[in-house]
Amino acid sequence: MCLRTYLVVFLILSGFAGQGECFFNWFFTKPSVVIDDSEPKDFNKDGTKVLVPFEMSSPDDEFLQEGKKYGLKLSSLDVCHHKIFLSLKVSCTTMTEEEMGKLVRLLNCQSAVEGRPTFPCTEDMALRDCTRNMDQHTWNSYHLISNRARAVCFSTRQQQFYAKTEMTVNKLVWSSEQQVKAMSDLENSQQKVSSLTSETLDAVSSGHVKLLLEQQQVKAMSDLENSQQKVSSLSSETLDAVSSGHVKLLLEQERLRQTQGTIQTFVEDNLEQLTKEKALIAAGQKELAAMTEDVRKRLDAASITMLQNEEQRQCSHRDLLKDLGDVQKKAKL
Repeated sequence: MCLRTYLVVFLILSGFAGQGECFFNWFFTKPSVVIDDSEPKDFNKDGTKVLVPFEMSSPDDEFLQEGKKYGLKLSSLDVCHHKIFLSLKVSCTTMTEEEMGKLVRLLNCQSAVEGRPTFPCTEDMALRDCTRNMDQHTWNSYHLISNRARAVCFSTRQQQFYAKTEMTVNKLVWSSEQQVKAMSDLENSQQKVSSLTSETLDAVSSGHVKLLLEQQQVKAMSDLENSQQKVSSLSSETLDAVSSGHVKLLLEQERLRQTQGTIQTFVEDNLEQLTKEKALIAAGQKELAAMTEDVRKRLDAASITMLQNEEQRQCSHRDLLKDLGDVQKKAKL
């Protein structure tokens, strides 16, 4: 039942996925591996292009490569955007105007892909040093991108959140499967213990019946012996032998009684242990159900937030297309 719930949540999240093709790629994407056939390009954290091959050299790169399995786009432009916002130490909401101004690195990403000049800008540089060498057209494009920097930050962070959510859900499903498997193994072990206990009880019962039969036989022999004594007297040696045998028989009976008591105690302990284990299993299943319900509620809340962000993204996207169209017209003039 738990696995079915996780699968339904996963399908709902996948159904909300969308796919953008512009340079401000938004959050929702289909949960399939995106194959990028374009020429690979690499970027520094300031957005400038470097001519070295991409290698796994940081936890951010490892996260991007893992996120590719869950639909995270890794084109040259996407990688550049992800590296920029992964390097930020503040949230999109708390970015200052100067920090947004230094996101000239976003312009560098687009310029590097289009083969235009780039303008290095690091955290240690002043804002005027980052924009000093820009011409008029580049300056206008820079202002347009700076005005949309917070929206781009939200979009990129949402893509990263979606990939992390996919990873978390998959890990949760894997953990649930392992727990169910462990419970199944525990149930099999309990069945084996129950079977062994039943066999032990059967053996004890059979031994008790045999003991009663032997006691009856001994009693019959004793009665026969008493009758023979009345008929004829036996020698003292025969009487001593019979007396010794009787003592041994009593000792054997006492030993059997102690053994029976030990077995009964063992069986009672096993039954008590089985009762405790069943209670633990019931508590574990209840806790797992509560965890599943909590995860479902959180994912539902995340889905609602994603839909609201999608509406905001569409409005921002239309404004951006309009602004870029105006810039292109001015550039042609």
